[in-house]
Amino acid sequence: MKKDPLLPPEVRSIATTCFVGKSHHKNRALHRHTGIELFYVVKGEAIHVTKRRGESEKQTPLRAGNYLLIDLDTTHGFLNGSPDFSLINLLFLPSLIDPDLPEGTTFEETIRHPSIGFELALLKDAPCNRVFDDEDRQILTTFEKAYKAFSKSATGYLQQIRCYCIEILIASMQQLLINVPSPTNNSTIAAICDYVDEHYAESITLTQICKEQYFSLPYISKKFKKTCGISFEQYLQQVRVQHACSLLLGTGLSIDAVANHVNYADTASFRKAFKRQTGKSPSAFRKSYTR
Repeated sequence: MKKDPLLPPEVRSIATTCFVGKSHHKNRALHRHTGIELFYVVKGEAIHVTKRRGESEKQTPLRAGNYLLIDLDTTHGFLNGSPDFSLINLLFLPSLIDPDLPEGTTFEETIRHPSIGFELALLKDAPCNRVFDDEDRQILTTFEKAYKAFSKSATGYLQQIRCYCIEILIASMQQLLINVPSPTNNSTIAAICDYVDEHYAESITLTQICKEQYFSLPYISKKFKKTCGISFEQYLQQVRVQHACSLLLGTGLSIDAVANHVNYADTASFRKAFKRQTGKSPSAFRKSYTR
């Protein structure tokens, strides 16, 4: 029987890339795994304790229907669990997602790998150590499928669990997406949105676009809001903030330089617009994803 590098000595598995099990904890000391952990609270409630490198300890209440993603740099445990507090734990090494990913690959590196290809800059909040609420219990169903596949360990079960992991991860990331609405099948509004996506870094206005295209400004302004659910100015701000997120995470540009790149001459206005869209200041957003 092979030892599972993901688990403490009291729990071993024939798998070397993942483990899915059920557990009951009234209390569990701080611990850390060598892989990435997803866990789902099936019943009961408890206090979840987390500690990341360089940060102070945090305590968060958990209840049935909550689930979390724990990255490599976090130790965690449980306090004051109710008698019925129970979990489904899904632990995996990045190599489950893609064999080329080495042990020690972080969640951020894993989710950005072409096997998943998700851009974290599109998120309004960091996904790790955040409590997700599974209101319709669809995520629970996926956890249970993973547990069943692991318990049976039939031919192809690792491929099944890989798919379940990706399904949970993508569904979770979608909950945190910065909302930039896409136009419907209205070709005129779609063309305006395409123009914004291409020229967001320039000084553009709906007045200018209507003048160039011989559109009626009052009509297009009303049509844009009806189609997209927000005004042209709000849409333009959201596109600029989304691109600013990519620059904050993908470059070492200063906040002022990022603001200027997405056509905010006034950095204070940029900070205000950024926080309105993401809930965080540009510097706090950058810090959420960097170590």
